[in-house]
Amino acid sequence: MKNEVIEINNEIDIVVKEGKIAFKQYKALLTTAQKTADEISNIIVSEDTIKSSKKMVAEWKKTVNVLEDKRKEIKKSILIPYKSFEQQVKEIVSVINGADTIVRTQIRELEEKERDDKEDEIEELFNERVSNYTFKELVTFRHFLKNEHLNKTVSMKKIDSELTEWLEKRKSDFEYINTVEYKEEVYNEYLKSFDVVSSINIVTQRH
Repeated sequence: MKNEVIEINNEIDIVVKEGKIAFKQYKALLTTAQKTADEISNIIVSEDTIKSSKKMVAEWKKTVNVLEDKRKEIKKSILIPYKSFEQQVKEIVSVINGADTIVRTQIRELEEKERDDKEDEIEELFNERVSNYTFKELVTFRHFLKNEHLNKTVSMKKIDSELTEWLEKRKSDFEYINTVEYKEEVYNEYLKSFDVVSSINIVTQRH
């Protein structure tokens, strides 16, 4: 089934009606509160003035408590439509995030299949090429394969050329190893690293 691209209109229409709050007594209350604070800070401290100051602050605290209750009530009422809108947006985001996860999974699975198919192709090429060499039983496909060979950017032509070079180097190395002392041991070490000099050194130090 062919997927159809669904056109999405990104000119989203969201209407926001600003909630205006009219605090008519704000200036008067602020002025009176400031006068009270100034009066208390400048008063000469005595038992009588302390009592008077405490009484003024207590009266103001009643007003402050009323203001705080009103503030919380108004905040809650203003946030109700926002919370509803927020939930609607989150629902849409969740749906698209789910779709995005599916697409990413599909891409990953496709890439893995492509890498597996390419690995099979490289292995087939390796078996075909190595069959022409006398050391074919000593080296394996895994000895040659590099992770980068499975990348899309690396062509089979490049891999074929690299494989030919790799096999010729092995041929040259094996021919040289065949002329040295303790060659069986050197062979064994060489197959671990494919480094002739290092392999010979390890065996030489052993004896």
